[in-house]
Amino acid sequence: MHEVEPALSALYSAASELPEVPPDTEGVPELPRRTDEYRRLQGSFATLLGRYDSYHDIFDPSDSEDREPVQYLLSLDLVEILEDLDHGQSLLEPARSITPADVLWQWRFDFTSHWGRHAATALKVINSLLHTQFVDALEEQRPDA
Repeated sequence: MHEVEPALSALYSAASELPEVPPDTEGVPELPRRTDEYRRLQGSFATLLGRYDSYHDIFDPSDSEDREPVQYLLSLDLVEILEDLDHGQSLLEPARSITPADVLWQWRFDFTSHWGRHAATALKVINSLLHTQFVDALEEQRPDA
């Protein structure tokens, strides 16, 4: 997690700086996704994270009516980010012949509509695990606590 936190933060920061460009076409052709491979990876992450995989959050914190916490999985957040990034990288394959404007538009769209939320939430959870949980564990170990 110590390596994931700064890498995910830098990725989020870079994606937030993507320029807003109009697409050249109505959409990019989809390739089949490697869903089974991503689900196996998510299972491996879940095993590594153990009890720290699950967390609760409000789905849309900007909606004052949305007050009910929902359970999420950090492992699933990380895999969905990776899946979207892999899809974005596949747009650069020369055989796909996708224009730079369409690539940029799709990258920004994927970030703003899907994986950016997963990244922001994952960063909050990772921060808590690395810093708050660590501080709590230290407090519990103090003789005067």
